[in-house]
Amino acid sequence: MNKLFLTLPLPTANADPDEALRVYYEECQGYSNDDVDLAVRQFMSGTVENHNPAFAPTAAQFAKQLRSNLNYRSDQNQRRSLLLSQFKEQELDEEWQKKRSPEAKAFVKEALEALRKKQTERTPEERQLAQEWLHKTDQRFESQFINESGVKVSKYLADKLRASED
Repeated sequence: MNKLFLTLPLPTANADPDEALRVYYEECQGYSNDDVDLAVRQFMSGTVENHNPAFAPTAAQFAKQLRSNLNYRSDQNQRRSLLLSQFKEQELDEEWQKKRSPEAKAFVKEALEALRKKQTERTPEERQLAQEWLHKTDQRFESQFINESGVKVSKYLADKLRASED
């Protein structure tokens, strides 16, 4: 801001520089230093429309330029994110088409068939081992519970209840 005021005089000759500076700083609240710097450069280079580059902008003109720059940058970011999402969708569509190829379908079908065959064609020894494992698991699970007055309660819960009664 000092750069702007040292280069260009204030719009009115009788304006108090300290008061004018305070008003400008209030207008800059909520904007980044880059936003303010860009607006200063635009006014100093004379690229702002409907502004006499021989004088510094009013606080309202400066605030309007800050909002304009922010809106422009926001629009650019929205366009960029829209383009990126379109590229990602296109890439996904291409990958999906590759995965739906006849070769990929045949591979998945073979893998599922092999899995089904493996699950259904167990040897008697494998079936016996699976039943023993299930029986051991059931016993271990049952051992975690005790039968108090006809109601099965976990040992942990029963110990907690006894401890709270004591």
